[in-house]
Amino acid sequence: MSIHNGYRRLIIGYKNSDHEEIVKDYIRNKLIGGLLVNKANLDAPEKLRFIKQCHELSDEKLFVFIDQEGGKVQRYFGAYGAYPSAEEISHMQEDKAAEIYNTMAEELSGIGVNVNCAPVVDLNVNQDCPIIAKFGRSYGKDAETVHKCASILVRQHKKYDVMCVYKHFPGHGSSREDSHLGFTDISDTWIDDELLPYKYAIIEELPEMIMTSHVFNRSIDSDLPISLSPTVKTMLRAEMGYRNIVITDDLDMKSISEFYNLNDIFDLTIENTTDFILFSNFWHFKSELPGIYAEYLQGIVQDRNKVGLIEKSIMRIENIS
Repeated sequence: MSIHNGYRRLIIGYKNSDHEEIVKDYIRNKLIGGLLVNKANLDAPEKLRFIKQCHELSDEKLFVFIDQEGGKVQRYFGAYGAYPSAEEISHMQEDKAAEIYNTMAEELSGIGVNVNCAPVVDLNVNQDCPIIAKFGRSYGKDAETVHKCASILVRQHKKYDVMCVYKHFPGHGSSREDSHLGFTDISDTWIDDELLPYKYAIIEELPEMIMTSHVFNRSIDSDLPISLSPTVKTMLRAEMGYRNIVITDDLDMKSISEFYNLNDIFDLTIENTTDFILFSNFWHFKSELPGIYAEYLQGIVQDRNKVGLIEKSIMRIENIS
């Protein structure tokens, strides 16, 4: 095990076909651990072939992520077409929901995607939430209903070896703001019940990955947003007993990018035991990012604490490889 395997923590998006050769170089040179694909990466046969080429280039398992929730958040449109939203799924019979999610997982597996950034297990606490309720992304206000629907999605995806990401810890459904656009404070709206879907799922050992959100909650951490907070280590791992992969939400979102530099992000996510750090490159393709991260890793080789934490992350990543 070596800190040089730390590159596997970095997941990036790419905007269009102009970046495909650069992405291939990243993989050849062991600078990234995976890709986030978006709608623009999936709308032509040659673009789907590129994903398979990337898998072939990688010596280790390449993690290919997608946001395929259904409803307003759907990146790939295959033979099935448009999938229903979480809100719509919550009103269906369980066997119908299972059939839909089985098809979703089969389609994703067929194009080389092996991680779906779903299910959303945010409770529908705020009916006016601009990023959850507004788009029908929640299964409901009741934690047991949310857990039931999320479990159906996860179990169908497991049949096709597509891993799932529970999101957005510790809950985004009570927010008044959209963390894509700026600072999002849930201190006065968040409720303890928003942790219940995670607790239920962890007891059943369902989550292979949990995504942390960039929300701020002073009752949990008075200084940092959750994704950069020691809360990941103290609450999620130590108190709730979670042992698997933690991934950040997109670190290009303005709630992070406008307040923290890359060194801060790298330091804090290592220290709080986050495994994957995700940069979508949605607004701007940062071709220099993998090189900056590689230089950062070289710069901390004498820091025994950080090296040890990275090695533990890589062990967790290898456990799902």
